[in-house]
Amino acid sequence: MTGIKETMELLDGLELVTVSGLGIAKGGLGWEDAALVLEFFKKYEVLIEAVKGVGSIPAEVKDLDTAEISELLTKVLSMANKIKAAI
Repeated sequence: MTGIKETMELLDGLELVTVSGLGIAKGGLGWEDAALVLEFFKKYEVLIEAVKGVGSIPAEVKDLDTAEISELLTKVLSMANKIKAAI
């Protein structure tokens, strides 16, 4: 079993980009978005971790067990709720 660490980190990065992007783009980009942009860049390590192990994801996905599938689905549902709230 390889685990799902890299897959979860990719999902964390996608969540950050999506939620931050929606928050920044809401109503058009302006000076009032400076704090959101700054917060996004403060979390750059999430983005680095998201792409650093992307090559390991196919092996992780091939070796999923029931608990890992449940954890991934929980993460995706959480992401969907956060994205919905950001719209």
